[in-house]
Amino acid sequence: MSTALRRSGWMLVGLLPVLAAAQAGKLAIPDFGDLAKKATEAVDITLDSDMLKSASSMMGGGASPDVSGVVSGLKAITVRSFKFDKPNMYSQQEVAGVLAQAGAPGWKKVISVHKKDELVEIHMRENSTDGGLLIVTEQPLALTIINIAGKINMDQLRQLQGHMGVPSMPGVIGSGAPPAPPAPPSPGAALAPPAPAAPAPPAAPAAPAAPL
Repeated sequence: MSTALRRSGWMLVGLLPVLAAAQAGKLAIPDFGDLAKKATEAVDITLDSDMLKSASSMMGGGASPDVSGVVSGLKAITVRSFKFDKPNMYSQQEVAGVLAQAGAPGWKKVISVHKKDELVEIHMRENSTDGGLLIVTEQPLALTIINIAGKINMDQLRQLQGHMGVPSMPGVIGSGAPPAPPAPPSPGAALAPPAPAAPAPPAAPAAPAAPL
């Protein structure tokens, strides 16, 4: 076997775990350890299926049953988020390497927002049995990468905002749960007749005209 062929075989063996992870919706997200040292704020969250089950069971008895239902259907959540005090602190090549994984068959770009100095992309595996989602937000002073493995749609993503490390993105995917409607007036207050107005005091008599 030639040296080039052996090298190709080893490269393929090395890529198999990455390809398998991408096929399952869980991408190979770097830990960005060097980048965290440069950041003023860094968030590093990696939750596997067991951790998500524990979180789902704890949330099930709280005030967010809809969110616990979303979490119970997920397999993993990975969040890498950084803020900096000056621009150009992260490598575009590392970000491009993450986005390239979402170019595999089955992935689809569902949202792409380009502003002057901001890029937001959301990729999903909508028609697969295991699902998957990738969110990348690039700003001059911030970088956020989120990978969710498991079945999730856009409505569930809106509900997941602000939970499990997923940031709120109302300008991109809309707000979360709608606010509660105002409480109706009580029947007693609605049927009570209006209070009568107090009678006006009598007018004071006019002063007599002064004699000429």
